[in-house]
Amino acid sequence: VEGEIRNSLSDLFTDILFEFAKLDTPLIGACLQTLSHLVPNLESKRTKFWYSLDALIFKGASLSSMSSSYRIAFTSALTNFSEVVGFLQLFGRLLSIETKEIGSDFMSFGKLAFPMKLGQGYRKAGIWPYFDYIFHEVFVHSNHLADASKATAIQLPILNIIEQALFSFDYRFIINSIPAQANFDKLVSTEDFFTYVQESPAPAVFNYLFTEKVYKCIFDIASIGVDNLAIDLGRGAEQLELITMAVKIICLVLEFQDPYVEEFASLLTKNRKSNYFMPKDFGLHGLRSFYDAVIFNLPMIAHLGLYVGLENYLLASNSLQILKMLSDRYTGDKSFTVKNKLLTIFDSVDESARIKDAFISQLERPIENMKSLVLKLEIMDFINENLSFTDHAPTVAHLLLGFQVSNVLSTGPNLATFISSGTSLLDSLTAILQSSLGSVDGDHILYAPMRLASKSMEIVLKVCRNPSTSRIMLDHFAT
Repeated sequence: VEGEIRNSLSDLFTDILFEFAKLDTPLIGACLQTLSHLVPNLESKRTKFWYSLDALIFKGASLSSMSSSYRIAFTSALTNFSEVVGFLQLFGRLLSIETKEIGSDFMSFGKLAFPMKLGQGYRKAGIWPYFDYIFHEVFVHSNHLADASKATAIQLPILNIIEQALFSFDYRFIINSIPAQANFDKLVSTEDFFTYVQESPAPAVFNYLFTEKVYKCIFDIASIGVDNLAIDLGRGAEQLELITMAVKIICLVLEFQDPYVEEFASLLTKNRKSNYFMPKDFGLHGLRSFYDAVIFNLPMIAHLGLYVGLENYLLASNSLQILKMLSDRYTGDKSFTVKNKLLTIFDSVDESARIKDAFISQLERPIENMKSLVLKLEIMDFINENLSFTDHAPTVAHLLLGFQVSNVLSTGPNLATFISSGTSLLDSLTAILQSSLGSVDGDHILYAPMRLASKSMEIVLKVCRNPSTSRIMLDHFAT
């Protein structure tokens, strides 16, 4: 139901349904799900829903300064599976972003999707208790559900809630406005900028995502793997959607985390307000950044490499973006980079050949639309950025191209995915270069062939001119 009809139905039935939800009936879950379909599109029209839901959960509950008392309020109000699912759907819809910055998925800076100081008067204010319950009482236990369909019914709405929360704060605005010395207090709907950060869902969600139990649950979903997708044909589409969302969340956290790590975590810790709900263990939870959590999960990183070969553009592209961010990330002293760490991981895991084959398959897949072209160009960019004209150190790009990486680089044994076999990623790139140049003449200069030729040519030039691979490449191309 959309538009005016939804608004009319919402006006008619919202109060009645929330009153019904207070009764001891097995239909509470269905009632909450029905309410989720009546939530108005505009955030400013959702105030009644927020106040009614908050009263349903907390009014009459015995609350204390302990976070556990708030969780008990939720578990007392939501007593079975259908009620939890209904609540997640309603909360996710209430949190959804409709008022966005132009050309982005971010919520308009300074706005909130819910009333300020929600719950003030009968509990500590803010939206944080909702996330505390969702992560601690629901999400971290979802992997223990014996029924995989039930687990998905819990996990998918929570991943969507996480995504909406991450986009509720436009981090770009902070980065772009600091040089201009903008007065943030005048740009937000709350009394000042700090209160806006305190109210915003983004810092709350980052806090829980940095806890081991939570990020491990996301990593477990992201590690379902291509083999299980192939086996579980009955739930393949459902599983694929779940993996895609988990990988997207990991990608977004790595991309958006800097303001939280560098500013918000310490800002909120030092200036926390006693009238707002905030867990005592708020912070980074022992991580320097989210990279620390990701890079040591070797099986998941291997799965990301395999996902690059899938036809699903969003999953393949986000997996590649995570690998790119890992390869660009420096840790420890200047002599050590995660670029080398990624090489070590891909070279040591059992799926090393399959990962190389995934990259080959994606490059050799026919170009059916703009997304498939963009993905090929992204793969080439990833390879190109991990190569150098002068640096002698091997990187993950050499491994993926088909070099055997040991004490010295070589074309490897006559096995599939190695250069010596003639079925390597380097061979795929040279074939693309030849076919792309063959498609260009004086009368027809098409975008796709030119872009593919340019990217593949740069890769070939780098391996031919770099001192550590030039002789090998010249001998290889000569034969």
